[in-house]
Amino acid sequence: MTLQEAIDKREELLVEQRKLNLAIKVLKSETIVPCAGIMMAIGQYERRIESIDNEIRTLGYTYQAEHPAEPATEQPAEQPAEPVRDERPVEEITVSLAEESTTEPTKEQKLADLFIDLFKQAGIIH
Repeated sequence: MTLQEAIDKREELLVEQRKLNLAIKVLKSETIVPCAGIMMAIGQYERRIESIDNEIRTLGYTYQAEHPAEPATEQPAEQPAEPVRDERPVEEITVSLAEESTTEPTKEQKLADLFIDLFKQAGIIH
């Protein structure tokens, strides 16, 4: 199984899971009168959602087993640069906290935020 095939299968399962979560929300809404049939349907949908979670996990384990991670190559550690000394008197040095707090989020942080949003939309986490 290639990475793209695994991703496509996972996306199909997540689409189905989103549809089931939406159906459960509709069936639990105030516009639907609860009855035994509705409650059974909700139960079946919830079991299928759990089944999809298991299928996604199995898919990940299968891909991981077929494609073991390559050992990381060790790169030499960079020597830290010599700090630049400011020779001005302390009274002349001003620090702006606003300049320091406008750093751009890292790629890892952006990716983590993207996954959290995806899992929230899928109803996996709340």
